Amino acid sequence: MAYLATVTPSGEPHVSPVYPAFYESDIWVAVDLTYVKVRNVRANPAVSLHYQVLETNDMETLLIWGIATVRTGEEIRRTLWHDVFDYDLNSFSPGGPETAEEIGFLQIAPNRAVIAGNMGSEPRRRWLKSAS
Repeated sequence: MAYLATVTPSGEPHVSPVYPAFYESDIWVAVDLTYVKVRNVRANPAVSLHYQVLETNDMETLLIWGIATVRTGEEIRRTLWHDVFDYDLNSFSPGGPETAEEIGFLQIAPNRAVIAGNMGSEPRRRWLKSAS
C-alpha cells in the first residue's frame, strides 16, 4: 500500500491510500473513474506517492514524484487486468476487462524519488530521471 497525493482544482492537497503496481517503467493505480483522485489528476497531473517500508529495521520511507495520466478503455484494461496487480480486479468489476467501463488506471511516470532511512533522519538516497 502507498499514499497518493494529488491536488484538487482549487489547490487543496488530497491524499488517499492506493495499491499500486509496477509495470514496465511506470507505476499504475487501478481506479474507479468517478474518484476524486481521477478528477484531480485530470486538472493537475503532478502527484506524489509515499511508501512506508516496514520490512527494514530502520523504518525506511520511499517518496516518489511524477506525472499521472488517466488511462481508460478496454485495450488498457485487457493489458493490465491480469498478472500486473497483486490483487484480483474482478472483485471490483466481476465482468472483467471487457465490461468494466467504470474502471480506469492512473499511469504514473516517476521523475524523482527519495529513500530516507530512520524516518528521514539518516542520509537520503536520491534518484532523478535522466533527461532523454
